[in-house]
Amino acid sequence: MALTPELASKIEKLLAAATGGALVRSMEQCYSILTEAGLLYQQKVHSNFIGVHPSNRDGCGVSAKHVHELLADLVGLGWSPSEFRGLCVEVSDSERSQVYRWNQELAESSEGRVPGFPSETHLKYATLAGSHTNQVLRCFLHKVPSEATATVTEGGRLSLERLQALDPDFHTACTEGAMWRIVSQTIPQRFPSFCGLAQSAANASGHLAREESELQLCHKIHGEVGRCMAMGKSTVNYVDVKDAVLRSKPRSAGTVPALFVFTLRFSGGQTAHLLEANDPGAQMRHMLLHFAYGAADGRALTVTDVKKALSPGIAAKREAAIALKALGYLQMNMVEDRLFVRIDKWDRHFIQFVTGQPLELRKEKDPHHLSIPAFQNLLDLRKSACDKLYNKHLRDAAAVAGDAEPPHRSAREEDLYLAGRVVDMACPDVQLEEEFMPGQIVSALWSVRDPVLWVELLPENLDYIALYMKKGLADHVETNQQPRRRKKLRGDADAGRMVHVSPKKKNRRGRKRKATHMEEEEQEVIQEEKPEAIQEEALPSRSSARDSDSDEDPVAALLRS
Repeated sequence: MALTPELASKIEKLLAAATGGALVRSMEQCYSILTEAGLLYQQKVHSNFIGVHPSNRDGCGVSAKHVHELLADLVGLGWSPSEFRGLCVEVSDSERSQVYRWNQELAESSEGRVPGFPSETHLKYATLAGSHTNQVLRCFLHKVPSEATATVTEGGRLSLERLQALDPDFHTACTEGAMWRIVSQTIPQRFPSFCGLAQSAANASGHLAREESELQLCHKIHGEVGRCMAMGKSTVNYVDVKDAVLRSKPRSAGTVPALFVFTLRFSGGQTAHLLEANDPGAQMRHMLLHFAYGAADGRALTVTDVKKALSPGIAAKREAAIALKALGYLQMNMVEDRLFVRIDKWDRHFIQFVTGQPLELRKEKDPHHLSIPAFQNLLDLRKSACDKLYNKHLRDAAAVAGDAEPPHRSAREEDLYLAGRVVDMACPDVQLEEEFMPGQIVSALWSVRDPVLWVELLPENLDYIALYMKKGLADHVETNQQPRRRKKLRGDADAGRMVHVSPKKKNRRGRKRKATHMEEEEQEVIQEEKPEAIQEEALPSRSSARDSDSDEDPVAALLRS
């Protein structure tokens, strides 16, 4: 059927609606009109005659990596003709050369993982949806190298014979072709925006029908655990449910082991009521869980996300506290509808955030912490901000009363009830090598003696504090390098130079060692074995003893008696 003016007007309106936002619905209506007019038809086409349209994936075409990942999924799940919804357009003679060159460049950039076309005459159609699946079929036909799965390869290349033994339907789709929806070349020639909108609608449909979410996987895990226990198994481990849960090849397969533990602890028992999608607590827990799995940097958690997690209706729940604890290092406080994060110089997570190295306090290791003057400088800046705010309130109160301006006073901890709970720290410029950040105002919670700092959770605040502490750590290390005197002395001794030893150490080395019990017994044995003459010679004579007694003072002898 020819493209009449009336039909063209309808299609033009639908394409305008698709451009305006109702993409999927408008394009499906357009396909229905084209089918009724005979400008869209279904036909089984061999994949050797189908290339990729230059508008596919917004001009990016297909990815060789994704083609082989899809190949492995199709081999594992099996081919289903009813699930394939390919869409392509007829290639006109005027654009065949351009489409052919574009496909050849795509094949060359894949380094042999996606096959090209032998000539322009082979290129009859170009895909708008199902492009990666079509390339999978062509990869089997051309026996390209693949490491996706060993079950359908032979000598490192894809094998149709092995595919036929494994999945006859899949083999038939490769050798005989698949069923395609084909749009007449008249439509893209008359409406240049059609191909772009069609491929966008196909991609959007794929996003709407995305694979299992973490919440769905938790439900599946819970069901498999219940099935195992119903079969009489008292203890269910991850290996008992792994195959059943991963059978559908979920994109988030890497998180399934942690989801298994999460489901056992926080699903709500046999009823699994905490996994219900309409439970706001479940939504919050899985949001935090997804963040904990997917984000390596704590700053990826936005202020809006944290506000939702700490809102009064959710923060009071026990499960929310557990889920928040899973994040590990985010300790926050909400004051005046603003979020403040805890900064502690001994916090291992804060140290890792600043320096990229873990906290180290062991004696045998080089110490690594942030107990440095730079952190005390931040506390002093907070103290100055408290003093400034407190004295401002005093001056304002005196001005209202008509009194003279009071003298400057230091703020106290309890003055927060007068001045307010939030102060603004005036932080200076900071530069570390090539990295520079200008001075800025950082809001913090009031305190004049708390060794912990609470600053407003903003990306610029965290970036500034991280650079400030890194600069302070570098200065501290530079000014406090300990001379390695022992190592120097060892080096001098090895070189043959004289080493002056401390007199105290020399005297300490010269002290005699105290005899042990065994050595004392040996000494007694030696004394017993001495000749009798020597023993008598060592003893004083009795006559001399008597002589000494006779010479004694008589008065002393009388007193002694």
